Amino acid sequence: MADDKNVFEGDVLLKSTLDGGDIVLEDGLIKDCRNFDTAVLLSLFGGNKKDLNARPKETWWGNLVPGTKKVEWIQSEFGAMVEGLPLTSGNLRAAQAAAGRDLDWIKKEAGADKINASLKAVNAARVNLSCEIKKNSAEIGGGQYEMQWQGALK
Repeated sequence: MADDKNVFEGDVLLKSTLDGGDIVLEDGLIKDCRNFDTAVLLSLFGGNKKDLNARPKETWWGNLVPGTKKVEWIQSEFGAMVEGLPLTSGNLRAAQAAAGRDLDWIKKEAGADKINASLKAVNAARVNLSCEIKKNSAEIGGGQYEMQWQGALK
C-alpha cells in the first residue's frame, strides 16, 4: 500500500525530542508508524523506570491494559540508567547493553536478525544513542536519540 493518508496502520509515529517525544503530524493528520521506530522509542524511554522487576502494583499503567501480554510489558532499563546513574565510561557500556536488552523483544516477536545499539558521550552531560534494527538485511526500525544524561546533573 502506498502512503494513503486515509488508512491508518501501525502505531502513532513518535519522534524523539530533547524534552521527551512528540506525535508527528503531517498535513494536519497524525502520521502512522509502519515500522518499529515508535516501538523502539517506547521500549527505550517508556515504562516505569522505577519498576525493572515487573511488579504489577508498581508497573507502568500501559502494562496493565487488558489483553497486554507479559512479553509486551515495557520497563525501559536503558531509561532508568540514564535517569539514575552518573555518566561514566562503565555506565555508558552498561546502558548500551541495557538498550540492547530493552529491544531484544523485537528479535523474538518480529523476527529481527540484528539489533545494533551504539551509545556515545557528546559532552559531559549529553549522549547520543544510535539504534538500527534489521530483518533480512533490510532496516525495519531504529533511530538517533540525543539526550541529556540526567544522572550527570545530580
